[in-house]
Amino acid sequence: MSVSTPVSARASRARGTAARLAARPQAWIGGGLLLLLAAGALAADGVSALLGTDPQAVDLLNRLQPPSPTHPLGTDELGRDVLTLMLFAGRVSLPVGLGGALLAALLGTAVGVLAGWKGGRIDAVLMRTTDAVLALPLLPLLILLAAVDLSKIGLGGLGPVESALRIVVIVALFGWPGTARIARAATLSVERQPFVLAARALGVPDRRILLRHVLPNIAGPVIVATTLAVGHVILAESVLSFLGLGIQPPLASWGTMLSRAQELMFDRPDLALWPGLCIFAAVLGANLFGDALADALDPRSGTDLQTEGPGMRPGPAFPLVRRKRRQRRAKTSTA
Repeated sequence: MSVSTPVSARASRARGTAARLAARPQAWIGGGLLLLLAAGALAADGVSALLGTDPQAVDLLNRLQPPSPTHPLGTDELGRDVLTLMLFAGRVSLPVGLGGALLAALLGTAVGVLAGWKGGRIDAVLMRTTDAVLALPLLPLLILLAAVDLSKIGLGGLGPVESALRIVVIVALFGWPGTARIARAATLSVERQPFVLAARALGVPDRRILLRHVLPNIAGPVIVATTLAVGHVILAESVLSFLGLGIQPPLASWGTMLSRAQELMFDRPDLALWPGLCIFAAVLGANLFGDALADALDPRSGTDLQTEGPGMRPGPAFPLVRRKRRQRRAKTSTA
């Protein structure tokens, strides 16, 4: 009787997840929107060279011009080309959204796994801290922290890049509790599985169990939560930039474009339309793809996962467990 190797088993699971993901229309729509925005941001230099425009060049003689072959989306109040400025703004808004979501996921996963694995007082303290952060009014708190002038407390002023990094850190510091709860619940479920109990009985160190068995099994819900958080971070950055507390010049983001366009809503409403559509497409794409990924990672939507509990599987250190499962299934099918 042939026994599949751990590598082939993982490859089979990955192919099954990819097949389920590809079978969902929302994955194609969401992924297509995100890829289109990313491709536009990457092609910003080429589009600028093709049109012969500089998104940072101020031309007051050509301010608020309507769309033309040279300026397909017109010019803004400073005479800058709206199309190239919007594409370059995507290079700020998209990385800020992804970076904030990833940093929040790392913090939340660390807190959730530690709380679920240790239990007791550590679990109680970490979860009450999580509840306290969740109880805070997020938007007013973000506005308050973003408005702090660091130069007045001896830390020096922030440049454009540092202002973007500060937004990522601020959003991540208060965006991790949701991921922490998900990671804790998944860890509590995994640690009761037979392969984890067997590893503990054999004296396997906790670090090895966490790396080889717990983290791979909780990766699915954490990845889904991270994907869905990208849209929320982009929205938070856009709100802060709209209020003048986010990305600072000369960098541009979709939120700063909206902030500048609010005074021209009656004269040139399209100046607010285009960055607003980009924000809408990014948030919609992230949410659609996150929903599709959640369905694809759900073991109940397919039969390729060898499960003992709801979505749990032993790591590669326990081929004997998998072999016995296959034997039990073979006996059941023949009977």
